[in-house]
Amino acid sequence: MAKKPGGLQISFRPIGQDDWNYVLDSWKRSFRQHVGFHTPCYFSEISDRIERIIDAPGTEFTMAVDPDDDNFILGWVCHDGNVVHYAFTRQCFRRARVAKRLVAEKLDTAKPIITTSWTRACEAVNKRYDGALRYEPTRLEKGKRNGKKAKRNYDA
Repeated sequence: MAKKPGGLQISFRPIGQDDWNYVLDSWKRSFRQHVGFHTPCYFSEISDRIERIIDAPGTEFTMAVDPDDDNFILGWVCHDGNVVHYAFTRQCFRRARVAKRLVAEKLDTAKPIITTSWTRACEAVNKRYDGALRYEPTRLEKGKRNGKKAKRNYDA
């Protein structure tokens, strides 16, 4: 369990079977809000992008949860080593630095963190910590499956 002195208590755990709907829905809706995509095909395109990321070897999800109820998700991060594909925090917990604590828990923050999605939150982090993030959307290419559908661990 991680606790900032006087701050919100957080536990970290891997993604569970029951978390997938929340993770996928929060990713699609929050990314749309951050980047302002409002095209009719947004949800199908972002779904394909997320599927490529999930299917890529090495992709992990780490959940930040309430230590008293590990089904209550405060936020999550999708990453592969020091590459962050996306991080999400519930609106009411954003001032508690949940995303920052997730990243510090799972990534080497001594090195620049690579991100494949650039949002207003990334912009703010990069302004505050000059050079902390590096935007490399081409890292998504490694998740391509040559037209074959991979079985994901959330497929039942």
